[in-house]
Amino acid sequence: MNRPPRAIHKSGRTTQAPADPSTGPPHLEWRFQRLWCTLDVPISDGLGSERFARYLLTKFLDRPIICNELGRSDVSLVMHRIWLVLMVAVMASACGPSVGADVPRGAEVCEADPGSATDLRAEPKDWLNYGLYLRWADNAGCMVRIDVISHHRGAEHCGWEAMQFITIGEPLGNSIARDGLEERGRYLWDPNGVLPDGPFGKEINRADLPDSAYDTGYRRSGAELWLDESDSSVIFVISRDAGQLWERSSSGLCA
Repeated sequence: MNRPPRAIHKSGRTTQAPADPSTGPPHLEWRFQRLWCTLDVPISDGLGSERFARYLLTKFLDRPIICNELGRSDVSLVMHRIWLVLMVAVMASACGPSVGADVPRGAEVCEADPGSATDLRAEPKDWLNYGLYLRWADNAGCMVRIDVISHHRGAEHCGWEAMQFITIGEPLGNSIARDGLEERGRYLWDPNGVLPDGPFGKEINRADLPDSAYDTGYRRSGAELWLDESDSSVIFVISRDAGQLWERSSSGLCA
C-alpha cells in the first residue's frame, strides 16, 4: 500500500506528512464514489440492479450523479455517510425492479394501482432467476412488469442469443402468468434463422405499417411497440423510420 511522503523536520527528525487527498490513499467517500462510477454499464448477468440503485440515490439527493474521466462523481452532499449506502441497498431490494431486468433509458419506478401493468411488486420475482429480461415502459415512462411484456433473448446454452422473444397477454396489459396458453401471444425476432425452424421476422419501414396497426404506447429506449388490430400473427417494434416485424410462433422452446 502506498504511504504518505515523509517530511524532514528542522531538527533532523522525519515526520509523517499529511496525506494529500488527491494523491494519497483514497478515503471511504472517494472509494465509494469511484466504485459507483465504475458501475456505468447495465448489469446483464442477473447479479444486480445498479441502475435502479443509481436512480434511487439520484432521487434521494435530488440531483444527478455525474462521473468524470477520473472515475469520481460530483456527489458530496451525504455520500460520506455510510448508512446511505445501506439505505440504497435496502430500498433497491425491497421496492424496486428485481435482479435480472435490464431497465430502458429514462424509465422510472412509479406509484401504481395494485395489479396494474406498472405495479412492479406484483410481478413474479422468481422469473428473474432464469435469465435477463428486457424491461419496457409505458408512455409516461413508468416501468412495466415483466409478466405483462415478457421480452428476453434466446437461451445461451442453446446458442440462441442472437434471437429474441416477446410474450404478451391478450388483451395487452394482462399478466401472462395467469393466462392460458391460448390467451398468450408469443412473438419471435429471428431474421437470421438461429432457431431450427426459423427464420422469423423481417425488417420494415415505418411507412410500411398497415392501416390497422396502432401504437400501444409502450416504449423501450426509443423503440415503440405496435400491434395490428386485424392480424394477431404479428407485432411491430418501431424505431424512428425503421422497424421490425415479429412473427407469432410456439417455436423456440429450449430444453
